[in-house]
Order: sequence, then structure tokens, then C-alpha cells
Amino acid sequence: MYVSRTRSGSQFRRALRTGGPDRLLLEGQDAGDQAPMSNNCDPIRIMAVDDHPILRDGIAALIASQSDMRLVAEAATGREAIEQFRALSPDITLMDLQMPEMSGIDALIAIRGEYPSA
Repeated sequence: MYVSRTRSGSQFRRALRTGGPDRLLLEGQDAGDQAPMSNNCDPIRIMAVDDHPILRDGIAALIASQSDMRLVAEAATGREAIEQFRALSPDITLMDLQMPEMSGIDALIAIRGEYPSA
């Protein structure tokens, strides 16, 4: 699923929260084709993967400030990311691509090999 690239981050968050006229559209979709998002949705479950703890802390703080998102896992290596994904199946994975041991790209390939819809 691709989100229209013309929307800014603040519009994205507003659309997720309100489900109103600023709601997101999928690429090639007209406004009349999409039902409004419910405000009573479960929070978006996110996993942050980065070998720098300060960056993970910053991501955690940003996500904590959003009522419709929840950080469910953190990992410092690609191998940890694979284990966490297996255990928790997050909705979104924020993955650093350059990490020691196993790159983020290799971790993504492994995750997608096991879970093609990830």
C-alpha cells in the first residue's frame, strides 16, 4: 500500500487522527472511493530498529506523543529485528539500513521471506 507522496507529515498525522476531509488517499484513488477512518481504531504498532540507542530513544519519544501509535519493540541489530518481528508482528517497522552484524536490507529480506505481506 502506498500513501500519496504529496501529503506532509502533519497532514498524515491529522488524517490518521481525524478521518475527516484531510484523510489519506491511496495512490490513484479518488476521495469518494475511500471510507473515513474510524477514530476508535487500535493504535498503529511500530518497531524501531537502529544500532544507535539515542536515535531509538528519539523515535520512541516521538511515537509516545501520538495517541494513535504505540512502540511495541526496539532492536539494535538486524538479527534482533527478525526475532522481534517474529514475536510481535508490528504494523510498521522503521529499519536502519546500515548496521553491524546484519544490515537492515538483509534483515528486511529475511523478514519478507518469512512474512511476504510484511
